Amino acid sequence: MPPEYQPLIDPDLSLFHSLAEESPSMVFVNQGGRVVYCNRKVELVTGYQRSEVLSTNFDFTCLLDEPSRQLAMEGLASHAQGEFVPPKEYRVITKAGRPIDTVIAVSLIDFRGQPAVLGVVTDISAQKQMFRDLANQRDQMRQFLDLAAVIMVALDDSGHVLMINRKGTEILECSAEETIGQDWFESFIPPDQRAQVRKVFQSLLTTTSDSMNSAENLIRTKTGRDRLIHWRSTVCRDEEGRLRYVLSSGLDLTEERAISETLKHSETQYRDLYENTPIGLCRLSVKGCVISANRHFIRMLGMVSEVQLQGVPADRLFHHLTPSVQLMERLERYGYLRGTEVRLQRMDGAGIWTRMSARVLRDSDGRTQHYELAVEDITRQKEVERKLARQTELERIVTRMAAGLVSVQPDDGTAVIRSNLESLARFFGGDRGFLCRFGESEGGHRIFCQWTASGIRRRSVHLPTDEPGAFPKVVTDIKRGHSVVLARIDTFAHPDSLEGRSFAACNVQSFLGVPLMTPQGCLGFLGIDRVRTACAWEPELVELLALAGRVIAGWVSHGEVRDGMQTRLRLYTQTTRMMVRLGESTASVATDVMNHEMEAMAHAIAVDGMAMIRSLTVLPSPVLSGPYQWSGRGDTFGTAVIDSVLSDATIINRLKQGEMVHIRRVVPSLDGSVMSDMVNLIVLPFSSDNGQSGCVLLWNVEAFPFRIDDELISVLEIVGEVCVRSLDRIETIAARNEERRLMDTLMEATPDHIYFKDEKSRFIRLSRTLLRRLGLHEMQEVIGKTDYDFFSDEHALQALADEQAILQTGRPVLNKEEKETWPDGLEAWVSTSKVPLRAPDGKIIGTFGISRDITDQKHAESERLRFHQKMQQVQKLESLGTLSGGIAHDFNNLLMGILGNTELALMDVVPESPTWKRIKQIEMTALRASELTGQMLTYAGKVSAVFEPLDVNSLVQEMARFLEVSIPSAVRLDYQLRDSLPMIDGDATQVRQVVMNLITNAADALSGKDGTITIRTGMEAVSRHGSESLIHALTPGDYVYFEVTDTGCGMSPDIQQRIFDPFFTTKKTGHGLGLAAVLGIVKAHHGTIRLTSQVGVGTSFRVYFPPGTLKRTEMAAHPTVVPGARLGQNRILVMDDDEIIRSVLREVLERNGYSVKLVVDESALLALLEDDSWIPDLVILDVFMAGRPSVSCVGQLHKQWPKLPVLLTSGLNEGNATGQMPGVHYAGFIQKPFDVRSLLTCIHELSGLSNDVPATDHQTGDDK
Repeated sequence: MPPEYQPLIDPDLSLFHSLAEESPSMVFVNQGGRVVYCNRKVELVTGYQRSEVLSTNFDFTCLLDEPSRQLAMEGLASHAQGEFVPPKEYRVITKAGRPIDTVIAVSLIDFRGQPAVLGVVTDISAQKQMFRDLANQRDQMRQFLDLAAVIMVALDDSGHVLMINRKGTEILECSAEETIGQDWFESFIPPDQRAQVRKVFQSLLTTTSDSMNSAENLIRTKTGRDRLIHWRSTVCRDEEGRLRYVLSSGLDLTEERAISETLKHSETQYRDLYENTPIGLCRLSVKGCVISANRHFIRMLGMVSEVQLQGVPADRLFHHLTPSVQLMERLERYGYLRGTEVRLQRMDGAGIWTRMSARVLRDSDGRTQHYELAVEDITRQKEVERKLARQTELERIVTRMAAGLVSVQPDDGTAVIRSNLESLARFFGGDRGFLCRFGESEGGHRIFCQWTASGIRRRSVHLPTDEPGAFPKVVTDIKRGHSVVLARIDTFAHPDSLEGRSFAACNVQSFLGVPLMTPQGCLGFLGIDRVRTACAWEPELVELLALAGRVIAGWVSHGEVRDGMQTRLRLYTQTTRMMVRLGESTASVATDVMNHEMEAMAHAIAVDGMAMIRSLTVLPSPVLSGPYQWSGRGDTFGTAVIDSVLSDATIINRLKQGEMVHIRRVVPSLDGSVMSDMVNLIVLPFSSDNGQSGCVLLWNVEAFPFRIDDELISVLEIVGEVCVRSLDRIETIAARNEERRLMDTLMEATPDHIYFKDEKSRFIRLSRTLLRRLGLHEMQEVIGKTDYDFFSDEHALQALADEQAILQTGRPVLNKEEKETWPDGLEAWVSTSKVPLRAPDGKIIGTFGISRDITDQKHAESERLRFHQKMQQVQKLESLGTLSGGIAHDFNNLLMGILGNTELALMDVVPESPTWKRIKQIEMTALRASELTGQMLTYAGKVSAVFEPLDVNSLVQEMARFLEVSIPSAVRLDYQLRDSLPMIDGDATQVRQVVMNLITNAADALSGKDGTITIRTGMEAVSRHGSESLIHALTPGDYVYFEVTDTGCGMSPDIQQRIFDPFFTTKKTGHGLGLAAVLGIVKAHHGTIRLTSQVGVGTSFRVYFPPGTLKRTEMAAHPTVVPGARLGQNRILVMDDDEIIRSVLREVLERNGYSVKLVVDESALLALLEDDSWIPDLVILDVFMAGRPSVSCVGQLHKQWPKLPVLLTSGLNEGNATGQMPGVHYAGFIQKPFDVRSLLTCIHELSGLSNDVPATDHQTGDDK
């Protein structure tokens, strides 16, 4: 029994009951968190029945108000730590709600064999009321003194304060309690005046008259400030003339003196303000000459000193454009000016804008004495206003242009653009303004709108005409979306350079260009030229001009879209008509129909010529197969254009690769002469169903190229394919029908996803399974679409890359595993194979792919990987546990030697010796080390547990309320406990340690900041998949859990992987065994832990326990161990393979009167057994000797002396140590490291066994 517990109550409790029932105070006994006894006084005072108070569900803290309840919990926590708690005042609340003031005295006692708290509650309500009455009388007496506006203080003859009023405490900045009893001179008089003031006080004491004494001196407040006080003092004596006290009244003169000092410095401060103000100040005489000025006014005019200004007439201060005479007359007339903007003139002649306020100072007769001026420099503000006005004007032009383009008819937009282009150019001081449209190829940039000032030559329509790359840097920057500002062309480009010559050809001195930007890119630019002189432009205005460029670009883009729509309408009409006519044509009229349709199509597209080449061969000189053409310049010109294309091997190769060719060239005639016209050509390749390659040619005979979009390309491809298909339909129709029949059978029946794509990765056909998977019903819904129409951009981009690689290389992609997200959101893994789709001539015309769903296979592989990783983690934790257990066992053996020798050393040293204190510190350190090894053994699962049915809710609440005292007040505990939870089987002490560690860690994670710790209990059904995220897997089923969640800093994934490793910690202090021990305890209870954490959000630990199977039984009280008689001459045999431990045990036992023999191993034991002259009465045996269990040694001892008691020792606990020795009988066990007192107590308990020891007192292993 610990020394702090005293057996105050006799076992039969009769005397205690008699005393408690007759006691005038309330008496109660609290044990295990509830009241187990109370006297009848409790019923009389509180109104609660004794049965209510003794009920297991009664919370005894409900008898206290909230402050008293908190104080009581702190007292219980102190008691639990073995500290003395003195009697304290508490407020008890009766059942009727009436408060009672009490004093409660508590002490720790042994009650019915268990520790308990005895409390005696004394009612002090009457005493408290008496004290309150006396305090009210005292307060009434002091009220009249507190009404005084001066200090009232009474001192005794030694100068100590007897009384002070409220005014005095306010001035001294301390309470009356802090002042009364203090030495007035030592506490409140500055040291340098203390002697003089005390001298005056002593002289006052010797005065016999009742006259008042006056004096002034400083007093020092609690915060160290000095106050000047004027005192009037008198001596108060009793009827016999004896001194009672000195009463003084003091008037605080501190503020009065401070005001006087302030007035003395006011003039200096005013002068500093006058000189250092950021406003210019000036004084003029009646004649208008400067009398004085401050520094800011002098610097504002560019002067150095006031001497330069004195006597200067006012008209010389004003700018020549400022009407200074009228200004001064107005000042004289009205007497003041406020906020008038006036231009002054600096000494260097520069003008500055100012905002002036002025007033006239007159005498009592109204005569002007002088003028005072306050001047603020607003030159920079005026410049900002000028820029804002310019920006506003430019914004007005841009807004007017935007509004005009929105409101006018499409054909009238050019007039609006031309009008506002002039306004923009004039605004920027330009001599020429123009709009340039970029072409498809270099050298095709065209000016489509232009304004020039009078006498300025216009730019050429084409920019440039014959020099591609004339403006590489300018055009490149504009195409990137940047504005280009060239203040001086001669510094930008050398006159002899290509760019320099291009600008010089237009006489450009300065150039400003902003891009015509649309969401699709840059269409061109808006340019402004300065021809007469060079100039620079402000960046803010250039940004607004760029806005005008975007407005114009929108109009241009809108117009092109409108023109394109009209062109597409004509194109679609003509394409449909052509397809119908070709479909109805026969071979005899196919050529005439083709030529006629080429002409009609050329007119629809608005080009000068069009041709279709049905087939391209690989012969050195390509042969025209079926030339179908129309040319606005005649067939001869068209033939020359076609030949120029077919004779160019580079163009043919590009066409064969499926690439569209866009070129600009001078076409030679058939006779070798050079034509004068530049031709812009677009050659579009196509492939027919029979594998033949052909192309469509379009040309314009002009310098500016026409534009072609994807829709036109698509239609032209269809035109080429339709033409070839119409010509070949007779010989191919039968073969195509057969192919289609076979393909339909395959595509309808296969369960795999099969698809065909063309060279542009557009779907040609899909299997029925894939069509349904895409959520479609008809094949036409998917033909012509790509992966971008059904899948994510990432997936579609990768598929396109794979298919383009197949088209270019011809190498298939086989069994590629990839993850797909279908349109309905379902994710699946597929194994994809793609091969090139070839025409009969071997040319790759697309791709063919098969995808097979392997989702189940991938999930199985992922499952195996997760299981393998989890097994590795479990094996690591088990290995660490085995290692920790072994280290702890060996370390306990070492600590045994340290503790034994320190105790022996303490026996040889008196407590008063300094050496005794140092040795005691060594002992305490060793004991702390033994606690560390205990935690290591807990992590290793080598701690014995006494399982019993436990109520998780009660246990969690008990520990949480116990820890509330030590948790910072900023942390809030939130309980979310589920009712009616099943009991669990567990060791209450160990489970409490788990709860305590988790709540303590949660509080540490909050670092003292505001936060919440949520404590939750409940039931959870754990499935096979649900156990994957647990530290250790559980058998599927229902589990009881409790959870601790904090809103602290959270943990990174790396820390989460290591958090349960022993000796790993994230705290500045700590050994990293807390959570490791928690994991060991939970494993020993057949449970596990789920950890979830997120950095910056918080951490949650959920601990699972299986529902209990044990039945609740009444726990018998533990019997008190009564030490037996000392052995005296008894002989003890010590068997241990550690020399230090043997030596310590020998000295300890011999000092206590025992005869000791030491045995180091089994061979020495056998030698001892042969000697009958020395028979031991007790054996102290180490369980592990030489790394092996000492089973044979115990067998040899019992064979020789069957009734000999054996006391086992080990660094492990009893359960784990004796588990290595199944079937071995022993009398007792003591775990290393143990102290001398524990060893002797154990020997005394076994002393009665020395004559007749039952062999079955303790058994291990299977014999239990």
